[in-house]
Amino acid sequence: LQCTVFKTSTFCGEPEETVEAKPFWCDTKKIPYSEMWADDVIWLPGVLEGNCFEGKFVFDGDEMIYKKVLWMS
Repeated sequence: LQCTVFKTSTFCGEPEETVEAKPFWCDTKKIPYSEMWADDVIWLPGVLEGNCFEGKFVFDGDEMIYKKVLWMS
């Protein structure tokens, strides 16, 4: 699975539920990382602070077996 992450400061419409997730709004200090994929806690805080990154995360089932993150200024 490959994905691209985008950050926006405006949004029009309603988030839609997918097989992967049921979206909901929450305070950034209360993000439920324990209910998310293991890589999310590695990159999401930095993105929310305004940083960009390139990363590769490899999973075997639910277990993350490889991670590489390059933060860009």
